[in-house]
Amino acid sequence: MQGIKVPKTPKVWNAEPCPACNSTDVRIHMETDELVCLKCGLVVY
Repeated sequence: MQGIKVPKTPKVWNAEPCPACNSTDVRIHMETDELVCLKCGLVVY
């Protein structure tokens, strides 16, 4: 049985910590260039 292919995420997409709480649980929306912290909710444009 084969597993599913999961694309690797480039490190530049998820390497930046949140500037407010220093959490690494952040997402960067490529379409809008927003950094969103999933811990404290900060959105940086």
